[in-house]
Amino acid sequence: MLASLRSLRLHYNYITGTIPSELGALSSLRYVLLQQNPITGTIPSELGMLSSMVDLRLHNNRITGTIPSEVGKLSLLRNLYLNSHFISGTIPSELFSLLSLQNFDLHGNKISESIPSELGNSVTILSLARFPLRLDCCRHPRS
Repeated sequence: MLASLRSLRLHYNYITGTIPSELGALSSLRYVLLQQNPITGTIPSELGMLSSMVDLRLHNNRITGTIPSEVGKLSLLRNLYLNSHFISGTIPSELFSLLSLQNFDLHGNKISESIPSELGNSVTILSLARFPLRLDCCRHPRS
């Protein structure tokens, strides 16, 4: 019944619990907007199966854990908002090959590494405020 669902917009609804891994089976999903809910748990790796995804907004929830490398399979992804969580670890290198990615927001997390220069190849807006890391992506060569 939900196989043709293209947009899941449940933001600002006080939804509790975790993000169901079954979302990965909804192959037509292009927009997942779950921001501003008290959602807990981790980001399901199954979201990487959503090959039509262009907009993934999970910010301002209570998500923990790391960013699954499978998110790097979302080749059409333009917007990735994962800010204001308790996400830790490193940024998966697979994200650096997302050529469609324009907006990438991770501020307010506990990411612990430098940002590789490859990320600057496609991202238009990169928000990393309050990050204890090094920005190799934004260095300009000296003359």
